[in-house]
Amino acid sequence: MAKFLHSVNIRYARYFNTKYKRVGPIFQSAYMARPINNVMDFFNCTRYIHRNPKACVKNLLNYPYSSLEYYLQTHDSTLSPWLNIENVKELYIGTFGGSAALFSQRYKQFFDTEDLENQKRAGEGSCNVEIYSKEM
Repeated sequence: MAKFLHSVNIRYARYFNTKYKRVGPIFQSAYMARPINNVMDFFNCTRYIHRNPKACVKNLLNYPYSSLEYYLQTHDSTLSPWLNIENVKELYIGTFGGSAALFSQRYKQFFDTEDLENQKRAGEGSCNVEIYSKEM
């Protein structure tokens, strides 16, 4: 997959640079792929993906292309036939405990922590809600 995306990137850069008579890279940084080796990597990846548009929007819950609203249950998940987070819920509950009813609250606490090592402590104190403007 990485080789394919690299090839697409190179070809598009050649096309773009030729068309607009310019030289150099088009995109800011190289494509990076890293394997997800365990459950901790997986949940850190979900957090990274949900936090990624921070530079684009003031409120992450308002970003129209994110599934964060579904994870936090601020949006009716039945409105999205292509998104099914039940497997993620089951994996999360199996890893960290809790119940399906508490998944959104626990995921929000995880989302607000800086790393997965703090996950166990996230339930003990109040979570940081600075990046939200909607009430949970």
